[in-house]
Amino acid sequence: VTQRSEASPSPGSSTPV
Repeated sequence: VTQRSEASPSPGSSTPV
């Protein structure tokens, strides 16, 4: 399951700024 958080980045997940 892929979780994509843009509004709230989860700790451990790499989110592009």
